[in-house]
Amino acid sequence: PIIAESDRLIVVSEKSAFSTHATLPTVEFIKKHKKADAKAAILFNKIRTATLTGKQDEAELSAQLGMAALGHALPLAAPYENVQTMGFAAVTGKHRELVLTLALEILK
Repeated sequence: PIIAESDRLIVVSEKSAFSTHATLPTVEFIKKHKKADAKAAILFNKIRTATLTGKQDEAELSAQLGMAALGHALPLAAPYENVQTMGFAAVTGKHRELVLTLALEILK
């Protein structure tokens, strides 16, 4: 499978209990099938930073999932939603900076 050939694997999950629970089988599959030297990490996405769910500790959540989280997460924001219909041009300013920071983190 493609997972066995990949150098970097990113599992996208929201911080909700439902999402993290649903992510567990994917994490286990990746851990079982990835190359030994492949980098795998969780990207927390659509974070509502002002809520109790959004304020959960990402290191604790990733430990529960058994896979490290990236150092940055994507908040819930219209530019990230609009990229599907408007392309990357919809992501500007601080939102674009965060995407580029994430890209560099993944490539490390």
